[in-house]
Amino acid sequence: ESFMIKYILLINLCFLLVCPLSSAHAESLTLNYNELASYVRSKNRKVLSKNDLVNSQKAKTKHLTKSFLPRIDASAGIEKFKTGTVNSRGEPYFKVSSKINIFRSGKDVLENKIQNNKFQISKLNLKSEFLNQLTTARYLYVSANYYKNQIRSFKNILYDLNNLLKQSKSKLQSGLISTSEISAIELYVDEIHTELLLTEEEREHNIDELKTTLGLPHATSLKLNSITRHQHLSFQNKNVLGHPSLATLKKQKSIANQESKKSARWWLPSVDAYGNYGLYTYRKKEYENHKDRDEYVVGLELNIPIFDKLKASSNSVAEKFKS
Repeated sequence: ESFMIKYILLINLCFLLVCPLSSAHAESLTLNYNELASYVRSKNRKVLSKNDLVNSQKAKTKHLTKSFLPRIDASAGIEKFKTGTVNSRGEPYFKVSSKINIFRSGKDVLENKIQNNKFQISKLNLKSEFLNQLTTARYLYVSANYYKNQIRSFKNILYDLNNLLKQSKSKLQSGLISTSEISAIELYVDEIHTELLLTEEEREHNIDELKTTLGLPHATSLKLNSITRHQHLSFQNKNVLGHPSLATLKKQKSIANQESKKSARWWLPSVDAYGNYGLYTYRKKEYENHKDRDEYVVGLELNIPIFDKLKASSNSVAEKFKS
């Protein structure tokens, strides 16, 4: 029994020692209104996600330059075969081929413009998301300061009401005040106290939302500095014509036009230069000497689409309506 008591005391002691250490690790941060933009840009998850999409889309730009880079393929292997009167034998083979774009009837130029516009749209989406999250952060910051002032006011009112209640109770014995008047004061005290608790809860919830918007850990102890009269309490983009949403619509219209033009050129020819070098097995070329089975090929290839089941034509019309 004494062992169990010592064991329980030891657990309680460990708990008391660990709790202050865990609370000491909670980060404390004093935040200014002007720092909101920096935190939203570098820590907000939605903004960071949009930034990743920008980097992803950026990798697809410079399509025109990349379209002139050669495509190189290589294959190699060994096969065992028997053909005709030739006994079963195993031989190696390999092939290296290269193909280079020479001419695409302007379709690669249009695709380059499309990818560049998509990249610009991704940057506009990033800007739009940043502005939305910054506006949210500023609203939450201002609201938290408003609730803080309300809490201070409620506490001051409660302090005055409690003093008034004490004075009234002392006057009750002298008959200078009635019990109904004291009851009215007590009721008002309860109402203000309830309002205080609700406001404190609202402010706590508000602070939690602000931490999430700023990408801060939930355990962060956040202190907000007061807002000066000269600081803007809401974000407004005065340049309406340059607003990200409007600029995005313009880019989307441009993409639809370019997609339509690209689809309308489906029938135009393309020209490629190609070259191959390979070693065939005896099964493919019946020469005993390996050198006689080497093959070098260099040439130009003209491709002309004849009929695509009206697929490109339908896409072109659809993109025109979309623009």
